[in-house]
Amino acid sequence: MTLPKITPRQQDILKLLYQHRFLNRIQIQALLGNKDHKNVNEWLADLREKEYVEWVYSTDYNERTKPAIYFTGINGVRYLKTREDCSPELVRRLYREKSRSTPFVTSCLLLGDCAVTLRSRSTGGVNYDFATPSDFANPGSKYHLLSRTSWQLLFIKHKLADESETTTRFLLEIIDQTTPLYRIKKRLRDGKAFYFSGDWEKKAGAPFPILLFVCPTLTQLISLKRYTRWLLKKDNSPKDLHIRFTTPEKVE
Repeated sequence: MTLPKITPRQQDILKLLYQHRFLNRIQIQALLGNKDHKNVNEWLADLREKEYVEWVYSTDYNERTKPAIYFTGINGVRYLKTREDCSPELVRRLYREKSRSTPFVTSCLLLGDCAVTLRSRSTGGVNYDFATPSDFANPGSKYHLLSRTSWQLLFIKHKLADESETTTRFLLEIIDQTTPLYRIKKRLRDGKAFYFSGDWEKKAGAPFPILLFVCPTLTQLISLKRYTRWLLKKDNSPKDLHIRFTTPEKVE
């Protein structure tokens, strides 16, 4: 099947949606590094017409000021299948984007905001890199060991001071508000087991990252902090294993 022609910049948009799943127009424009929103709107409108992308857009009076949310359409999936830098397994998941839950879409948008902010703050003596599950899926990546985990974002902070550089890595997961507490506690135990396995140091060749969980409520955050203190105390509280918690409001 011959696909409708699109420009290289439109191909970049499809790659961004492959990486982040759901993004709004403002996020797409920022990640493209394009200052002209008219160009981005024209590219997106053309992609919609050619069924490369679909959107979520409310005509409700109170919602219409919010930017439209975009995700991969049927021709977008067909195009991504032709790219060698896209995982066939992850591309197949894009067929079901239209049926994703609201909490899933919300978490994708929050992660998109994180990516935009990290890029905007890469100035002066501090620089940030980030990787998503689409990057983990690449067998050639040193972070491929994360491909079968629930981590949604790896971001790396490089800080230059006095001609030396310190690097700090963070693994982030946004907890869905519908996830039972027992499953979240298991993820904490899995995080501790990951630390003690030594796999990260062997395969990534770097100090173990800080584990960061975004909790939907303050009550849940407090409960998980208590559980984590107990969990780490069982192993004499390893000094280089750090587990932190925050809320979506603080991330925003």
